[in-house]
Amino acid sequence: MGDLAREYSVWNMIVHGRARVPSADKEAPSIICDKEKSSYCDEKVNPEERDAMLSHSDLETQEHGGCSNGSTKRRDRILSVFFGLIIGTMVYLVQYPSTLSMFFTSPSPHGCVHLPKTVSVASLVDETWKGFSEELSGISGNESVEVIEVGYPFVPPKWYGSPVYESLLINHTFGNSWGNPAETKFVPPANVSFDKVVLTLRTTSSGVQYDRLANLFVDGVEIWRTSTAEPGGRSIVSFATKDVSVYTELFKNPASILFDLPNILTGRLTGSFDVQLSIQLYDSHGETDESDPEAQSKASIFSTHKPASRVHAILPSRPHKPSVVYLPSDKIRVQLPTVPQNTTRLRLSILTSGNAAEEFWYANVLDKYAHRFDEQGNTLQGHGPTRFVNVNFNGEKIATQTPDPIVFSGGISPALWSRVVATRAFDLPAIDLDVTGLLPLLWEHQAVADRILEIEISNGIDESDRPFLPEHSQIGENWITSANLLSWENSDVVESSGDIVNIDDKARATVVSLAPPFSGTIQQVITSILNTEVTSNLTFVLGDDQEINTTVIALTKAEIANVQHYSHFGSVQSVVHVGHSSKNVTIATEDDQLYKLDTSYSYPLVLNSNEKNHSVVPGDVNIEYDVKLELVRVVDVTSPTMHLEVSSAQNGSSKYFLSNQGNHGTGSLTTKYKMKVDGERKYKRKVDVVNGTVVEDKESYEKHSLDTPKEDNQKDQKDHKQHKQHKQHKIHGKHNRKEAKNKPVHKLKGHNKVHGVHHDKSKTFLDRFADCSFAHQLRLLSDSARERVFATFDKIKVN
Repeated sequence: MGDLAREYSVWNMIVHGRARVPSADKEAPSIICDKEKSSYCDEKVNPEERDAMLSHSDLETQEHGGCSNGSTKRRDRILSVFFGLIIGTMVYLVQYPSTLSMFFTSPSPHGCVHLPKTVSVASLVDETWKGFSEELSGISGNESVEVIEVGYPFVPPKWYGSPVYESLLINHTFGNSWGNPAETKFVPPANVSFDKVVLTLRTTSSGVQYDRLANLFVDGVEIWRTSTAEPGGRSIVSFATKDVSVYTELFKNPASILFDLPNILTGRLTGSFDVQLSIQLYDSHGETDESDPEAQSKASIFSTHKPASRVHAILPSRPHKPSVVYLPSDKIRVQLPTVPQNTTRLRLSILTSGNAAEEFWYANVLDKYAHRFDEQGNTLQGHGPTRFVNVNFNGEKIATQTPDPIVFSGGISPALWSRVVATRAFDLPAIDLDVTGLLPLLWEHQAVADRILEIEISNGIDESDRPFLPEHSQIGENWITSANLLSWENSDVVESSGDIVNIDDKARATVVSLAPPFSGTIQQVITSILNTEVTSNLTFVLGDDQEINTTVIALTKAEIANVQHYSHFGSVQSVVHVGHSSKNVTIATEDDQLYKLDTSYSYPLVLNSNEKNHSVVPGDVNIEYDVKLELVRVVDVTSPTMHLEVSSAQNGSSKYFLSNQGNHGTGSLTTKYKMKVDGERKYKRKVDVVNGTVVEDKESYEKHSLDTPKEDNQKDQKDHKQHKQHKQHKIHGKHNRKEAKNKPVHKLKGHNKVHGVHHDKSKTFLDRFADCSFAHQLRLLSDSARERVFATFDKIKVN
């Protein structure tokens, strides 16, 4: 989107003097690339806006990729001042005296670059395949390769049947697309009944380009947030499919479609994104599982196993612009709409993602350490490493969750994501919260005058009133956020009444940190836990005069444990981050439990980086750093009729080089995905990638493994494989899927070593993780946080 805040990563600002796109909500932001004001010649901003402010001689200098070569006197004057790093109206001053002179004597092909030492938490533009591809994997940079996300493959499920209607919604090339989303109208087909909607996104790119965030809106309602892969100097194609059936009502009438993918083209950034978004409508005839007790009981009036009856965008629609806000500078404080009296369920769906200084929030330090290594050219991000999404109603907190630590394809080390992106990068997850307990204040016939909903991002520490905690520091800017309120109505309900019995919340946090003078080290251990509870009494009268008196209890819990260690003045960094969220919803009468759903999310992340070499030679700066990353996501959903476990884990090692001549690197990544439903249906997939080549891709699917003959299971796997191949051919068309099978593999040292090793619970903590480089940090976690790490890594094993 035009005002895309995630462009303001530390790396972009330091390397190019400002962000990848202009500042948020500024139609014509001020851009400075003046020889007397800055040593940076920026290739990241909109060329038209940049050119309007540069002289002819300045443009000639930029076309040759160098910095201004003014007089010796001017150089000396520039050497005496700070670099100006421009972020809209904010100015960041960072001093790098050791390498300034080099930038003015030997211009670089890509402009002036001074590289940060904390590159492991930066968003980078990759050029590995622009002159390095054959050296690394034998694959020519001219070959088109598919970049995938390993996840749930059965979209749409077989029981949807065949589409009753298909159409291409968007066919657009996003070149210089800042502030220019693609827009179209969707008109539902006449005389076609449908109750399921599936979207398919095909994206191609070539050349060099950053990963970009993209948003899809239908009548101002954001229903899909995704991101692109980085081409890295080659041609790539990616596919993503999303079931948006819960939003079917939006497609029942003519609707405005807006797809926003802000992109900038410059002499260096050559990659456009060609996007094709298609829609498939299905008529499942309202099929439900007849064995599901909910379908034949009082619980049916609370069912959400169908599209929402109404969808309300929390934010007002903006013509030709995405309906998002940037927290915390913007605020979400809105009056909720009233709902019909036969509304039985409410859900708040929040889409939010941290960008710029908040993109790698889980690696941020306490404010007092943000400038600890400034003299060594290493400014860290502050506000601490804990983040929570809080929802308040009329001033009281009613729900809280921790956000996913999403890594985009340019994050940490682009070499890790050359063929498989990080989990959920193509489908950023929404935070869905049950707010049914608010119905007594929203029903039309008894709604209160003030129905104020607020959504905020907090660091959790500020909310705790325990002594000896740091002073309030809030959070950094640029959490891009939108939200929707979904409601379900039931035609059997003729009257409703109720009241809210209790709203309660708790917060606690602990902070332990140490940074001895002159040691070049920082150690910090931070934990934060937030809880909420909403209890309501709801009464429904049905058309047959039956009265159902229920109590609705919604509990949410969010907790984070984060351990960080910096040494060698920031050259060596280790992060252990354990995030966990849970949601529990119960609807019960005095005699019966009508509905219960327990959902748990765990997000362990382990990051180790080590700057191995930092050399400055005439005309170039070269930083070599090693990264080891483990990124895990475990979801556990339990109801009286179903138990679902989904886990994904990514374990990677990378050696990456940051250079004026072109960023490039090598990397290996193992991705494991496992899904289990009721212990009877299992799906597994494991993909190994080394230096841009898929060296192994194994998957298996078992249906009703406890009571289905083995030959039937084998048939299921064969049918799944054929279905997958047919679907790829039908949707993707012909594209190159060739892999280099007999070519040499340049494995990185330690690639076969999985840090998340299986452990014997009879052993001590240190024995269990003796081979792990982060054992000394895990020792600092609480017992519950450590056990969560153990349990999570147990779940992600693939036999």
